[in-house]
Amino acid sequence: MDVWQELEKRAWSHAHSTALIQNDEQVSFQTWLARAQGARAQLQRLGIRRGDSVALLLPNGIEFAYLYCAILGEGAIATPIDHRMGLPELRHILARTRSRLLFTTPGHPHLEALRSIQDTVLVARGDPAFFAPPASPPAMLPAQEEATALYLHTSGTTSQPKIVELTMAHLDEYPRAMRHAALVGESDVWGMVLPMSHISGPIDINAILSHGGTMVIFDQLTPQNILGAIQRHRITLIHAVPPIFQMLLKGNPTAYDTSSLRLLAMMGTSVPMPVMRAVQAAFPHARLLQGYGLTETSPLLTLTPFDEAQGHMDSIGKAVVGAELAIMDAEGRLLDAGEDGEIVGRGPMIMKGYLDDPAATQARWRHGWFCTGDAGRSDQDGFFYHLGRLDDMIVTGQGLNVFPSEVEACLLEHPDVLEAAVVGRRDRDRGEELHAFVVLHTGAAVNATELRAHCIQRLASYKVPRRMHIMPELPKNATGKVVKKALAAGS
Repeated sequence: MDVWQELEKRAWSHAHSTALIQNDEQVSFQTWLARAQGARAQLQRLGIRRGDSVALLLPNGIEFAYLYCAILGEGAIATPIDHRMGLPELRHILARTRSRLLFTTPGHPHLEALRSIQDTVLVARGDPAFFAPPASPPAMLPAQEEATALYLHTSGTTSQPKIVELTMAHLDEYPRAMRHAALVGESDVWGMVLPMSHISGPIDINAILSHGGTMVIFDQLTPQNILGAIQRHRITLIHAVPPIFQMLLKGNPTAYDTSSLRLLAMMGTSVPMPVMRAVQAAFPHARLLQGYGLTETSPLLTLTPFDEAQGHMDSIGKAVVGAELAIMDAEGRLLDAGEDGEIVGRGPMIMKGYLDDPAATQARWRHGWFCTGDAGRSDQDGFFYHLGRLDDMIVTGQGLNVFPSEVEACLLEHPDVLEAAVVGRRDRDRGEELHAFVVLHTGAAVNATELRAHCIQRLASYKVPRRMHIMPELPKNATGKVVKKALAAGS
């Protein structure tokens, strides 16, 4: 996908259509192009050339969209970095990607340290001077499909972040999947609630440029802010992780007009059916889809087809267009429908590799298949089901396997439970034991003994958590996923 060419085409065919919204600011495709041209002129002035890495250490904002397009328009590599990362991780990513330039905000907490190791440009919110259009438009640089377009870091919850390398050709995959399965088009208004500094920012920008529509960018995530914007801007589509939808449930959705929503996509982790049902009840006009994939897969491997969503809420969907998926056992044998194993895939959406790490890249491949590290099964109709991370599977002291997602789903069936996470903790005498961590709805008074009794009635005895921990909140990473390593370690 030639991002710059797509931006120019949209600016010509839909010049005055609203493309980007943040708070009270609305930007047309024509203005987006003009400001991206200004950003390209700045990159040229700073000596950026084709193949250079340019880092974006920015919170969600319109400026991210301008700079992303400008960087790719120059043939450089966009390197988004989570702006909430600590300094050691920032140093690691900047060094690994050999970034020539870093864009960040004036108030970044590590600004002075970053300036000492990296050429840095400050991007002030609402400052038009930096993005002022040049006297003459920059020349078109034809995109090269196999050229690297993105360096994206993994979450880094277990080790130093790896750098995923995606090419220009990979940028086509998400728009194609969303068009084919979710039927997105020019009338859609996308709610950008996930961090743009991960893969969500680039892929949603790519989709808006490919299919048209409008992106509403959220820089503050509160239920009132999101629900109010759905009502005000008539948002039609939001994709997010389950904790964000659970947050919205606490914001009294029925007090807002959310009838514009036609699609809510839950992605990134196992989604318990109690959460799906609660969200469906709160937003009755919307179809609920699940999607599954990794940063390494551009990112979708599966998505529930829009027309089949109502009957398959418990599934992560079917293989997206162009993807081949299977379930594999530990010996490399492809399994039949109904058998549990590892989700594996292949197709044009699989990453180029981990930057400068051929050993780690090769480790993801087995018998010609990309190994996701996630457990799942398929059915006779081609739908896939996510059971959890293979490394999250708990082997109890009796040698029995437990997938935490099953226990978490049971806990979420309790009306007082808002969130649940289950991990294994090593006991010297009993082996690995199940520990459950739950967050209750406001005002709920259920205790740990009652929650265990709830599980005893519904689960096999070896799947019942030995300990229940009632928490004010669960530890989460930047994309909203629960950090189970922290819970297992007792921190």
